[in-house]
Amino acid sequence: MAKAKITCKCEICGGTFEHVRTCANSSDAASYEEWAAEHVTVCPSCYAAAKKAEAKAKLDAYIAAEFGTEHPLPKITGVSEKQISYAEALRDEFISRDLAGCRVKLARFFAVEDKVRLENMSEEWHAAAEKRAESEGLSVEAWFTKNRPAIVARTSKITIVDVVKKLELIVTESNASKLIDALG
Repeated sequence: MAKAKITCKCEICGGTFEHVRTCANSSDAASYEEWAAEHVTVCPSCYAAAKKAEAKAKLDAYIAAEFGTEHPLPKITGVSEKQISYAEALRDEFISRDLAGCRVKLARFFAVEDKVRLENMSEEWHAAAEKRAESEGLSVEAWFTKNRPAIVARTSKITIVDVVKKLELIVTESNASKLIDALG
């Protein structure tokens, strides 16, 4: 085992940094040092910042395309800037991981979510809901409220009901505390 160790200059910030790699032998290490001198041109800090900015731009593009002007995300309010920042970070993480990462079709979700209302249901559906509510000892309204996320999930083809609950929350809730409780 041999270590390739090279001091490089970052082309973004201009700072110097040390790049180290373990190689099989000294000739591999020398060869790697030559290659790294030409190709390792960005320091770890600048690389991480660029990746973070790229992820933020991708998230912003997803939010603009999927939520649009019809379903804008509410501005988060809270008791402190730290609480608001934390709630925004949790919301962004949920959107990146659970929505964009799983390619959830939000247009389909919003269309279904707008239609799945108790007052929009057919008489047949109402009768079936009354039977189910009665069997659970609930009013139709209470039963519908309890089961609406599952109905929206099934109809909009989102496989996880919890994602629907969180999605409904992030498009309606501006309170940082409630968002942190739900997403944290």
